[in-house]
Amino acid sequence: MVGKNVENRKCERVDNVEERTLLVVTVLRGKGTKEDVCRLVELYYEKDREGNYHFLFDKDPRKEKEQI
Repeated sequence: MVGKNVENRKCERVDNVEERTLLVVTVLRGKGTKEDVCRLVELYYEKDREGNYHFLFDKDPRKEKEQI
């Protein structure tokens, strides 16, 4: 059934496939003291078409605890 202002059209499926590269770098942050405990932090980068990497976000357990 077609609504009032809708036309029947022949549609064909178009798949827009885009390949993306994600680089995850794990680094050790912190001084290793009681105040600044060592922790693993993941840094996420995306590779563009020219081969350059751009920082997206980091995943830091310390920041996640502060947000909760």
